[in-house]
Amino acid sequence: MAYGQIGMIQASGGFFTYLVIMAENGFFPSDLLGIRKQWDSRAVTTVEDSYGQEWVCTDCSLCVSF
Repeated sequence: MAYGQIGMIQASGGFFTYLVIMAENGFFPSDLLGIRKQWDSRAVTTVEDSYGQEWVCTDCSLCVSF
């Protein structure tokens, strides 16, 4: 029981941190829903963030580096 609670707290903390970092880079949580298809598309060369700034394909990797 306790391990499940700890896991949920850690998962919530990780998700919150992800949303904060993306918001600091201009992508608000409401705009992140459904952006993956546009983000990964080779046909789309720019992705617009919440402030209207356009990110070219090389800049997209600055937020998400795996």
